[in-house]
Parts: sequence; C-alpha cells; structure tokens
Amino acid sequence: MEVVLAASALVRRYPTPGGPLTVLEGVDLQVRAGETWAIQGPSGSGKSTLLHLLAGLDRPTSGGVWWGATAVHDLAPEAAARARSGRVGLVFQQHHLLADLTALENVTLPGRVRGRPDRARGLDLLASVDLAARADAVPRTLSGGERLRVAVARALYGSPRVVLADEPTGSLDRASADTVVEALLRAAGADGAAVVLVTHDERVAARADRRAWLDEGRLTGDHRTSDATTRGG
Repeated sequence: MEVVLAASALVRRYPTPGGPLTVLEGVDLQVRAGETWAIQGPSGSGKSTLLHLLAGLDRPTSGGVWWGATAVHDLAPEAAARARSGRVGLVFQQHHLLADLTALENVTLPGRVRGRPDRARGLDLLASVDLAARADAVPRTLSGGERLRVAVARALYGSPRVVLADEPTGSLDRASADTVVEALLRAAGADGAAVVLVTHDERVAARADRRAWLDEGRLTGDHRTSDATTRGG
C-alpha cells in the first residue's frame, strides 16, 4: 500500500531562557493508505507537537514530513495550507467550529470555501456520527461532545488521504466515543484514508492497526495491535 504520510528524523526544539528545549528527537513514521495508527504517551511527551508537525501547522527544527511526494517541511505556511486543503482532515480538542454556522454548514465549510458545498455529503457525515437530527443547530446549542462529533464529520468531508485526530474521544461518553471511532475506521476502510489518532483511551488504541508510544520525544513501538490482527488489519 502507498505511503501517504511519513516523517523522517523529525526534531522539534524550542528556544527557552535556559537553552533549547527538545520536544521531539529523531521521530520516524510511515503510514500507509487505509492504515490506522494510535499514538500514546504521557502528558507532555510531545504528542500534540508531533500532530501539528504532521499537519503542516508547525515546522520541524530538522528532519521532514511528507504527504505522499509533497515535502511539507519545505512549504511556506500559505502553500502548506493550500496543499492541506482536501488532502488532510484535522480533529483537535478545540473543535474550532464557527459560531454563526449550523452544524451542517460547519461540516460543509471546506466546500463552501470553494463555492461548492455538498449538502447531501454533509448530511451523510452527520448521520455517521449520530447527529442527523442536529443539522440545523448552531454550536452554542450543542454539547461539547456533539461539537466534537461535528468536527470529526467536517474533517472527513473532503475524503482526505490523511486524517489526524488529537484525543477525538477524550470528552465523550462511551457510546459517543464508539460512534466517532467507527466513523474514523470507516474512513480508513471505505475511503482508504490514513488515520493517526493521539489517544489515552486503551479501547480506542486497541482498535487501530498499529500503535506506538511517544515518551521524552522519541517514538517507539510501531507494532500491530492484537485487535487489528484479529480483524485482518
């Protein structure tokens, strides 16, 4: 299967009054089309930093990130944003929904920006996260978990090659978490998306094809989960 997301010798350091602070050190990662990864690790281990680098929202101190053949680390921020559009779906803990738009309008926002919103696609995605009945609701009337599920649907709207999700079930009850995970796994299975999840939830991590551990800036593990092996992943 094609490698659609890769990181090589990834390093991220930040300047501090006491000298450079190394958050990531020599991270290597290869994610293939249709593959799901769970990245775990203690708080402060660099998981969110890694996700921001993989998303092209931050630039590494050294090393590189590739979306297929595109060297993301070489792109200016504006060029990275253009390359990301329609290729990478993002789900962060701060859902970043637009307050004046309905749930459906938020989901179809990528299409609205291009002048071609697909209402049917948006409704299908809201149904996939059990929110079809809330299509016309604005974010202030939704619970935190519902807003996060809208963000997941929006991330999947453009059928991206890569989906990056930071604790997508962290604020959800068990039933809602299962709904979100099913939607993400379905994107990997049906659309061939590569899905990378940062998660503390062992139940979620066990459903990924592969899982790795990030600690003190280094990524280790890279092994298939038993659940993935059982289902033929």
